[in-house]
Amino acid sequence: MKASKKLILVSAAMIMLTVPVLTNNHLSNPVAAASQDNTQTTKLTFYINHNAYVYNHQGKRTKSKIKKGKLLKVTTLKPKAITNPNQSKYFFNNVLAGKYFSLPTVSIKKTDFVNISKNKYIKPGNIGRISPGKYQYADLSTKEIKVITKKTAPVTNQIGMPIAAPIKKGTKLTVDQNYYNNVDGADDYLSNLKYYRIKGTNKWVNLPDIKKLTRIMPNNFVIAPVMVNYVTAGKSAYLYNINGEIVDKSYLLIPDVNVGVDRALYIWNKQTKQADLYYHLTANKKLVWVPALDGTGKTGTTITSNGSYAHQTKDTANTFVKASDVTSQNPVALKVDNTPSEAQADASQATASDYGELQALVDRAGQIKKSTLYRLTEKAQQERYDLAVDNAQKLLTNKNTSIAAVKQASWQIKYDQSKLDGQKVWVKNMNKLTKAEKSWVVSLANCDIHGDLQKEYAGFYKGKIAVVTYNKKTFKSELVRYLKLSDYATDK
Repeated sequence: MKASKKLILVSAAMIMLTVPVLTNNHLSNPVAAASQDNTQTTKLTFYINHNAYVYNHQGKRTKSKIKKGKLLKVTTLKPKAITNPNQSKYFFNNVLAGKYFSLPTVSIKKTDFVNISKNKYIKPGNIGRISPGKYQYADLSTKEIKVITKKTAPVTNQIGMPIAAPIKKGTKLTVDQNYYNNVDGADDYLSNLKYYRIKGTNKWVNLPDIKKLTRIMPNNFVIAPVMVNYVTAGKSAYLYNINGEIVDKSYLLIPDVNVGVDRALYIWNKQTKQADLYYHLTANKKLVWVPALDGTGKTGTTITSNGSYAHQTKDTANTFVKASDVTSQNPVALKVDNTPSEAQADASQATASDYGELQALVDRAGQIKKSTLYRLTEKAQQERYDLAVDNAQKLLTNKNTSIAAVKQASWQIKYDQSKLDGQKVWVKNMNKLTKAEKSWVVSLANCDIHGDLQKEYAGFYKGKIAVVTYNKKTFKSELVRYLKLSDYATDK
């Protein structure tokens, strides 16, 4: 579950800065952009997290071995600064500084090695972290592994809530992701791993319950493709609608601020008669900003002395930024969903047959909102789904729009529906909950009722799950209504 990202808008008249703008070609070719970065020999220290055999230039194992836990100083490598680590199989990054580097490797007999000194090589998987500084290291070459539980293993979601019956000791599992907890820029990648994901599911097992720990594709590492994508605005980043028209010429995105995007597609502009690449902004129902003050104490007129901008609340639902106006922070992860010719065809007015899928999605929304998937999802994601449905309903009422607008509305509902992830907590005995199980139930119930915790909240009242209120006069909790435990917990 992810919190919604806020976007900042600024009056176009106030933009006085000169910010270089990247072209579409530059954006669409991150590898070319990265190749311009300089390389230089850097002193690195490898933390060896497994006993590492040393190999020669022919790939033959020697008698030398580097013990686990040793700090190995290397001065022969020339890491290359890269703008997008997804293009590199082995990379490391300075979490605090936000800089990324590829880890130089050589292939010997189709096996990757890292050159640690003259005629000495080790395998990349033996490197746990790279320093100086807070450098994380990730080997993305391993996509899945086989593991065995060393004791009874609880099955949880990504935040540790039990969602299924525990797995017995000695069970063989295939896992395809690990959940990484990077606390305060800690630099020991392996020791901060928390969970493995059971392949192809949304179920996770705790690493202490597994016999052997191995790095695989991280799920919440800084640049993992499943993360939110961002773009950074240049000096003239307007907001556009699905028809390629500027929404409001009075406002721009503030330069150098990261904003969330969730889709890349071509949009045809009938006036310019061309298709340009755009990024769709992550849906936001309302944007609330504290206005910056100028020298007169008024808001919304100038840039302040400290470089702040006067803000205004804007609804950015169904809005786009032109790719040529921004720098993409993760272009590999977002694939373009259409072609220029498809964009031109979709600029035509929609007919009755074009609304079929959208109508079906709206009709099903009522059923979705009654489901556990929706009820127990974080409120912010519920609101994004609701917004997508509301916008679709308005479009269905109007029915005087382009095929592109209809397709975008359908895409938005399906996208936000896919982010609904509510689940009940698994308990061993519905009639006898543990303290930890009760805590999870209360958490889910409060998420479900959306109560004002100052007025009412979910909790256990006389042994039952209920909504209660606190009487400030009597200093006692009072019952408002009972809730069904089965709405939040299951032993199935």
